[in-house]
Formats: sequence, structure tokens, C-alpha cells
Amino acid sequence: MSLDDYRINIQLECAGKVLEVNRAYELTGCEASDYSPNLQANAQLDGATLNGNNIEPREIGIAAICENKTRDFLVRFFNPKEDIKVTIKMYENTRWITGRVSDFRFVKNRVGNRNAFEVTVTCPDPFFRDMDSFGKNIANIVKQFAFPFISPIAAARNQDGTYHWIKDHVSGYRQFNTQLNLDNTGDIEAGVAFRVETKGEVVNPVITHESGAFIRVKKTLAQGDILTISTVRGEKRIELNGINAFQYVDRDSDMFQLNVGANVIEYSAATGYTNMAVYVYYTPRYLGI
Repeated sequence: MSLDDYRINIQLECAGKVLEVNRAYELTGCEASDYSPNLQANAQLDGATLNGNNIEPREIGIAAICENKTRDFLVRFFNPKEDIKVTIKMYENTRWITGRVSDFRFVKNRVGNRNAFEVTVTCPDPFFRDMDSFGKNIANIVKQFAFPFISPIAAARNQDGTYHWIKDHVSGYRQFNTQLNLDNTGDIEAGVAFRVETKGEVVNPVITHESGAFIRVKKTLAQGDILTISTVRGEKRIELNGINAFQYVDRDSDMFQLNVGANVIEYSAATGYTNMAVYVYYTPRYLGI
């Protein structure tokens, strides 16, 4: 990739340090990653059956000059024992990916360019991620006023001459939606995280995808409990008040992913579903940038 043809900004983060790469002269590995076909041999026929493509780990190569950083800083920054986050802005898209340094070296033959280097970052998870993690509350609060606020109901006056708001004045109400439409704008399916906060007793909460896949926790939740569920690959977990709660999961549950495009999510419970506040978070993933 010739950087003369692209408007590119690169930012690297590793172990709490940040490196802005302003003078990169080469960048590779940002397009689609390598694929390997998953083939199954036919017993008595020529050829094979294609069961799909496996997307291989990605290698991102950066060649740059950092004259404002010391040689010692760069050696310490590109620590192969630490995860490194690579954020790339290309035209209107800004996406990030994580990996570890698999090769780093200074380029000695670039005369007059102190601290010219080449680095390769190997990313086991080959997908770029959106900068934003989208979140929504299924059972939302419908707002009834905004500032500046003028009430059609007069405030009551206290004996000392001060005023107070009249009780039971409605400033908003909770709509008990049990369904939510989510739009996965990425190139592939994406994991999703749920945070369930209880306002009272909830028996056997369940979250269902439009495909029929569901996650049911066979447990009675008390007021103030927080149930967290993540179907993100590599980060799958179910916790109740921060403690592992996988033992309460219905065996028929499926840690489903969001399909590309529109998805409908619904929540319910054996009893007490109106006591549930369900927050949904997801990050779209992309094949390249």
C-alpha cells in the first residue's frame, strides 16, 4: 500500500504508552485477511465439498520514522510480551485491532532518518472493530420534559414562603418494551453483552434472539442484583453480582451472536419481568479497513 494514495493516521497503544505514527511510509495487512478453505473429501467422487472458509490470523506491517522518540523508548514500547492496540484512520473510517509484536527492527539503510523502524503485529483475532460500542436500554424511560422547563402545574408554597414541586408530577415514565431492534453494521456476526439490573424479584430471566436461540438463567434474582451475560468470543461469561454463574444456565441455552444486519432481541422471565432493566452492548467487526 502506497501511503501517498491514502489519508492515514496510525496510533499505537501498549502497556499504557501511546505512540502516534505520523511519518509512516508503508502499511500492509489492512485489507481482507488470508482465507483457508475448509474442504471435506468426497468418498467416491472427484473433488471435495466446501464447508466454508476459515479466516486466518492477520499480520499488520508498519514502516515508519519517529524522530521525536528515542531509540530506547521504541525498543521498550514494542514489547512482544504485551498486547498492542493498533488504531488506524483511513479516509472516513477509524477502526482498531489488537495483537502482539512478532517482529521489530530498525532500518539502517535509510540514510539521514534516525529511528526508522519496521514492526509486524500479529493479530490472532483478524477482525477490525468499530470505535464505538453501541448500547441501548430495552426498557427505556420516555422523557416528558426538557430544559428550560415550564410546568403547567403551579408549585405549592410552604409556610416559610418557599416553594416545592407538587408530588406525583410526571416528568417521565418507563415503557415496558420487551423487544429491541439492533443493527449489526459489521461484515460478520458479533457477540453481544447484556447487563440486567433488577428493581424487584425476578424468576428465571431469559433473553431470546429472533432465530429462537435463547439464554435462560434458572435463578431467582433479588432486588438490586446485577446479572451480566457476554457472548463475545473469547470473553464469554455469565456472572451474578460479579461471581461466575454459569452453573445456573439452562442446558438448552445458546450463547448466540448478532447476525449481520437487523436483529430482534427480546427479554422475559417466569415472573417479575417488569422488574428487569436490560442494557445491551455490542461492537461491530469488519474484515478490513
